[in-house]
Amino acid sequence: MIALLLMIVPPTVAWAGQINYASGTNGVGGTFPTSGEAVRSYNQVWHQSGYYWWVWYLHGSSQTGLVYDNANPTKYPGGSGTIAYAKCSNQNDNSGVTWTCQTTTP
Repeated sequence: MIALLLMIVPPTVAWAGQINYASGTNGVGGTFPTSGEAVRSYNQVWHQSGYYWWVWYLHGSSQTGLVYDNANPTKYPGGSGTIAYAKCSNQNDNSGVTWTCQTTTP
């Protein structure tokens, strides 16, 4: 059954809407937004465990889906509901390990 499903919907199609909207090393205090607004399915940042990051959505002047955590990934698994910028913010990650902020596009 799984093999049939993978032939019908290949894995590349399933992840076609995921984008990396920011990546780097260190950058403590930095806030990194998507370049445009869209309806999002989730927002997350992969980073060195033990360091704190924020992820959230920005709808005009209101923020939703705020998550502050040191787990890897730091993730808000919910959608934005309406068009929004996805944002991630580095609270204290100066580990030198590459971090990557990811979200979805329609």
